Amino acid sequence: MMTAMAGSSRTLYQASVDGWLPKYLSHVNESGAPTYAMWTDLGFNLILLLMSDYFAVLAISNVGYIIFNFLIFRQDGFIDSINLI
Repeated sequence: MMTAMAGSSRTLYQASVDGWLPKYLSHVNESGAPTYAMWTDLGFNLILLLMSDYFAVLAISNVGYIIFNFLIFRQDGFIDSINLI
């Protein structure tokens, strides 16, 4: 659970830095931790936990992580440079 939250808050932070999400998520504290992204992620995870169970939180955070990684690779041209056929 902690790993999913740490990974998804960093993903929120990076998406904010890249301009895909609101700028307030890119705030970091003096240690470099994305505090506003962590609080947003915590609130979202608590809502999911109240609605279902911890498996849903892990599944949704992983899906979001995969989607943002795909978008980052797509933006950098990495996926377009792969010859799949």
